[in-house]
Amino acid sequence: MSIRLALPDEPFELDLAHGVRMRVRPMTTALYYTARTRALKRVGELRAYQAEVVKAGGAISGIPDLAEQEVAEGYLEMLIAQELGKIAIVSWQGVLDEEGAPAEVTAPNVECCLSVIGVGERFMTLYAAHLDKVLAEGKPSPRSPTGITAGAGPIAKDAGPSPAARKKKAKTRTARKSGAAPNAPTGTARPRSKGRKSGKS
Repeated sequence: MSIRLALPDEPFELDLAHGVRMRVRPMTTALYYTARTRALKRVGELRAYQAEVVKAGGAISGIPDLAEQEVAEGYLEMLIAQELGKIAIVSWQGVLDEEGAPAEVTAPNVECCLSVIGVGERFMTLYAAHLDKVLAEGKPSPRSPTGITAGAGPIAKDAGPSPAARKKKAKTRTARKSGAAPNAPTGTARPRSKGRKSGKS
């Protein structure tokens, strides 16, 4: 068995659902692992924040409860797609803002677009399909239904928070003692995006 080293070296287009087309950078190992690391960090910080809220007697609302393993893994898949999109997408067509004008390719707009049911999954499937050209003569590892995210592996329930999350945890304790409400970690409570996909019913 062998692999064919035929990775594209120029941006190429992905034809997504509802008239959306995206021009993306070629997939590389560095690009994928950067996106995966960022997604895992976001999940870890959100989990640490939710644990603090529950410990303080609060309730989780408006965001997925990552205490459940299946929820956490599904959320991770979505975040990997979003982080890949932020790095890979060069331009797009068919994505409009709230006024109906072409939306710019910005991090919040990419998150909003790839959060739409069907769009994020198709993005991952088509983007990963280009790797099949390289692995066509090899023996690739099994992938998840959405493609390359299988490489992320399961999220350990007892995994400790990142150094950044531990600092936020310490600040949260201090804030609670002084009567202030704990804040969500950076990157988990995102402002509402102005981006909107064309053709959304």
